[in-house]
Amino acid sequence: MIEKLRNVSVGKKLSLLIGSLILFVAIANAMSINVLNTITKNTDQILEDRLVPSIILGSYASLNQYLHVKILEDMLESDLQKSRNIEKEALETLEKNKQHLAAYKETRLSPEEEVLINSMLSIYPKYTDAVTHTLELTSDNKNQEAYEFFKTKGLTILEEMDKLVDDLYELNIQLAEQVSEESSKEASNTRSLLIFITILLMAIGAFLGIAFARMIIRPLKKVSEVMKKTEEGDFTQKVDYAYADEIGQTAQAIDRMLHTLNGFTKQIAEATQQITVSSEQLNVSTSQTSTASEHIAANAQEVAEGTEYQVQLVEEATESLNKMAQKTNVVITSQVASVGEAVGYASQKSMEGNQAIEAAVCQMQSIHRVISNLEHAIQGLNKRSSEIEQIVDVISEIGKQTNLLALNATIEAARAGEHGRGFIVVADEVRKLAEQSANSAKRIGELINAIQDETAHAVHSMQRTTNEVTNGATAVGEVGKLFEEIQTSVDEVANQIKNVTSSVHSMTLDAEKIQSAVQSINDAALHSSSGSQNISAATQEQLVSMEEISASTGILSQIVADLRTQLNKFKV
Repeated sequence: MIEKLRNVSVGKKLSLLIGSLILFVAIANAMSINVLNTITKNTDQILEDRLVPSIILGSYASLNQYLHVKILEDMLESDLQKSRNIEKEALETLEKNKQHLAAYKETRLSPEEEVLINSMLSIYPKYTDAVTHTLELTSDNKNQEAYEFFKTKGLTILEEMDKLVDDLYELNIQLAEQVSEESSKEASNTRSLLIFITILLMAIGAFLGIAFARMIIRPLKKVSEVMKKTEEGDFTQKVDYAYADEIGQTAQAIDRMLHTLNGFTKQIAEATQQITVSSEQLNVSTSQTSTASEHIAANAQEVAEGTEYQVQLVEEATESLNKMAQKTNVVITSQVASVGEAVGYASQKSMEGNQAIEAAVCQMQSIHRVISNLEHAIQGLNKRSSEIEQIVDVISEIGKQTNLLALNATIEAARAGEHGRGFIVVADEVRKLAEQSANSAKRIGELINAIQDETAHAVHSMQRTTNEVTNGATAVGEVGKLFEEIQTSVDEVANQIKNVTSSVHSMTLDAEKIQSAVQSINDAALHSSSGSQNISAATQEQLVSMEEISASTGILSQIVADLRTQLNKFKV
């Protein structure tokens, strides 16, 4: 698998790495959204299925106690008009309670709740009849009879309905606790799974990042080392990276360039050796010619033949130098240009990879903002729950104060003796109303606490998710730094290639100098051959020509020595 990846282009490697990181972020984001949906669903279930019915029950119980008080107040009221107003309020309260029961019936009920609410609906008409009959008796000023009737029949039905209301309260609390426990368990399991998968994805991402970085950085380091040694003149090095990606193509081009330079250097060394031998032979010939100038006439033919042979050698050397200069200028320039293009392409791909990493960082930041907005929304829900809890505390305090007032009324009625007996009954009923109101407020408070606990769990999960997204963004930033280092290494390779180009240009100039010197030798040899035809009549001219040949040979020897000094800098 690793070997196949090495043959993939650098662009595809970077695309694979970036695609993997995007996939990992998408998986983590999808899991976070799933957790949020589950928490939202459970919160809505508690709010709609448990809190709303509890509020309806609380309103029903409060109005029921208010109705009870109004009935007792009507029994004690002697003013006819006030009595009519009290009876009207009592009937309106009775109708409101009927609407509350109907509203409770319309909520999403469990099978147990449905049984209890159906029982209350079946009993409520009896309770309505008892209240209506009691009000009719009080309207006819039969207060004692109304009191006895309501006490024996109305209170019995009321107590039965209060028991059903208490059962519904208890059932609501049990269902809310069950939903809360299920939500906590599900959130805990999902959080553990999310942490495990996040760690796993981070490990896989780190492994892929390191593997791809090594696939890119190691061969680039090898290329850099080879180019540094080439800069020092060692043409025997090889990158030896036989894969098909851009780095492999660049390495193979460098290996071919070094092989070509090595061959050219060897050819130049051999040609230099030949020129040195020819120069020594020319010096010997010139020396012998000068010593035997008095025998020039007798040996003119031999000198002419020797001169022609020298011209032939010089022409061959000139032709070899021309070919060498042309090949050096064309082939090496072409190879260096190809390598420069490959390095430029690698630099461009590295920049594109860095831009893709920056885009991934922006996407991670966008995810972080979305999660922060969700966290603010959940905190807003928690704040509203706290406000409801404060209202419930106010209701509880009112219930306590009402209970205290009922106690004081009972004490004062007891002091009044027989005349305060009716007030004792009213005070007792008011006390019961206060106690039931306090119990209702307590149950609502328990539901609010359950909602706040669930909201706290949601906020904690959001914070953990935010931390994981931040860690993912940090990991992507580290990968971006690796791409910047790759860009720096590619730029260094490009600079080294420029240095090699400069060295090759210097070699071309040296070859042109050698060609010029050899041409000078060729011209001198031709001149010497022409003078040998008239050697009998121009001995002095021949001596001058020998001096010119000797000077040209000295120049050629110096040029060859300089060229050999340059060649000694290269290892072939």
